[in-house]
Amino acid sequence: MTENNIKSVVFPAMNVAGEAKLKGLVEKIADYMGVGAIQFETVIVMKVNIPESRPDFETIVKRLAGSKVGLNQVGRTVAPETTKKPSEEPST
Repeated sequence: MTENNIKSVVFPAMNVAGEAKLKGLVEKIADYMGVGAIQFETVIVMKVNIPESRPDFETIVKRLAGSKVGLNQVGRTVAPETTKKPSEEPST
C-alpha cells in the first residue's frame, strides 16, 4: 500500500500475545521518533496440512499457493529441509 505516501510492512503470523508485544514496541518507537499516526491491521493466513501419503495432492496445493519449494511457514525464506544440519553418525 503506497497511497498518500504510506508504506506497509507485513510481519509473520503470530499469536495474540506476540501481536500485543509487537504493537506496543512499534508504538513506543513511533512515539520516540516522532512519527505521526500509525495504523495496525491484522490479516489472516491459511495453512493447509496434507497427508504425507498423497504427494500428488501436495503438488496441486503447492501450485495453488504459488510455491515451488513447499508449504512454507509465513516469513520463512528458505525451505525447512535446507536449514537442517546433517545428522552426524557416531564414529567407531
